[in-house]
Amino acid sequence: MRLKYDNDAFNESTVKLWATSTASGMEAFSAMTGRPINAATAEAVILATYRYAKTITAVDMERAMGVQNVVSRTVGQVMRRFDVLLTPGLTRDVAKLGELDQNAKGVDLLSWCNQIISNYSAFTALSNTTGQPAVMLPLWQAKSGLPLAMHFAGRLGDEETLYSLSGQLEQVLPWAQRKPPIYG
Repeated sequence: MRLKYDNDAFNESTVKLWATSTASGMEAFSAMTGRPINAATAEAVILATYRYAKTITAVDMERAMGVQNVVSRTVGQVMRRFDVLLTPGLTRDVAKLGELDQNAKGVDLLSWCNQIISNYSAFTALSNTTGQPAVMLPLWQAKSGLPLAMHFAGRLGDEETLYSLSGQLEQVLPWAQRKPPIYG
């Protein structure tokens, strides 16, 4: 089964909403602390996010929220037929320390978001948008021994199914005692 919506439009709207939310939080923090918003107080990508958010108009936001609404309704309609949507937690193995560097040369807001969305959290933004309950469970381990999670999203308002499923999966595939080889 494939969820049918415009993924590029969805990702673009997600970036706009995330950027404006980030900028709002940055301004609130700046006002509370008296610290300016500049290169000395924010990583390069976050500062670029702030600057990008300042260019977004109310009409841009209305369009972005409209896309999010269409996607939410599309997913909600599909979820009437299913109890749980299962996706990978990440779309690749976990990043090595230092791999994700928001101050790396040539990294800008859009390349950063594309990297995070396509390389890591391609599926979690959907639950954030729709408001569906979701859970990440460390059911497997990579060859390196680090945990690999599965992402389960339930029907709107049906947290109970996810709690029940999580409990059953933990009994079958317990993860509390699993440790990677580098565990100290």
